[in-house]
Amino acid sequence: MRPTVIPLRSFDWVPLRTAFITRPERATYAELAAEFRVPEDRIKRASSDEGWAALRAAHLEEQLKQGDAAVALLRAARMDHAVMGSFTNLALETVRKLQEIVDQVESKKSVNTRANTLNTVSF
Repeated sequence: MRPTVIPLRSFDWVPLRTAFITRPERATYAELAAEFRVPEDRIKRASSDEGWAALRAAHLEEQLKQGDAAVALLRAARMDHAVMGSFTNLALETVRKLQEIVDQVESKKSVNTRANTLNTVSF
């Protein structure tokens, strides 16, 4: 059963925008869509139209100025760690798929061609 989506005409964007801008760890559009029952593409459009990323950056900068520098840096480091983890997973998946392609190509080569390839690589 699909969750009920709130009609956008009657939707109050302030809490959603505030959540995006002020939460310690940046919520994804998918998380916000599930929480506020608003289509993800509509949140992306509102975020882009209203410059939420710039507002979030300004909010974080203000926190730094108010002396919460250590907290803000720790939060940023956690976010960077999550991004690097996602990138690493993507890179590993890409290498795995490339290896599958190489294995398929190798299995189609004749024994003589594989021997020539090994000789070329070895010397």
